[in-house]
Amino acid sequence: MVWIWRICIAGEKCLGIGYLEGYKPLLLETKDLVNWNVVSELPVDGIPTEADLVVYDNTIMVVLRRDGDTAYFCSKPMDSTAWECINMGLQFDSPCIGHVDGKSIVVAGRLFSEDKRETGIINYKYHSNKYDILDVTSINSPDCAYPGIVAYNGILYMSYYEGNYTNAKIHLRRYK
Repeated sequence: MVWIWRICIAGEKCLGIGYLEGYKPLLLETKDLVNWNVVSELPVDGIPTEADLVVYDNTIMVVLRRDGDTAYFCSKPMDSTAWECINMGLQFDSPCIGHVDGKSIVVAGRLFSEDKRETGIINYKYHSNKYDILDVTSINSPDCAYPGIVAYNGILYMSYYEGNYTNAKIHLRRYK
């Protein structure tokens, strides 16, 4: 069974990145959310897992987690099968892509630094493979992240989870 972390709508179809440990991640497409077809394989090594994707200016952009390793940013034109993938240089779990402006994308997720788990949001400049950390929230619980991002009226909103099996919270942050 192939797992799909998140999907995006692209015209009359939906796209998702499927993963299964031991295999390369796959770009999948569907028109009915039941029958999925393989479009192409992403050239990423390691143990790829959760991924989010967006279509911007006829280009598919993906942020892909690799278990215990640094994340990858991959992109390709809609009508191509050739992916360009670059190591983002940071460990990023449960990725969520937000606003895209042609120069950068906003990505949120669980960041790791000095053995700490934190929910963070970055502005990733994909043309230069550089990023600015917009916000990092230290979490004092066993689990965090699983963010959602919405840009509305010039304001970026991020929701995220913090907690454990008996005590969970949902937070909402606002950025201008």
